[in-house]
Amino acid sequence: MPGALLDDIAGACEKATAGSDNNTLFILHAGTNDVLHTRSEELLDKDKKLIQAFKTKTDNKNIIISGILPRIRATDNFYDKALGTNNPLKTLCSQEGVDFINM
Repeated sequence: MPGALLDDIAGACEKATAGSDNNTLFILHAGTNDVLHTRSEELLDKDKKLIQAFKTKTDNKNIIISGILPRIRATDNFYDKALGTNNPLKTLCSQEGVDFINM
């Protein structure tokens, strides 16, 4: 879903998981488009809702959350917020019992 926001992806969970089962692996890379327009606390709340939506579709061990990736020609403000989001996101993933990868 290029260009989608966290809320968009959480809202598309039912459609995206149609035909999946407990063995389906979900790798969720989301949040990059939200970074500059959402406060850090709100961003983590949206991540939590996204994780919880997908947790209902598979075992926790089958969910991997990807950290915010750098962007070419992004502003320093983007990098500050993006990189500052990954550590709390990693903690949230641990609390929710899902895997986190910081690429």
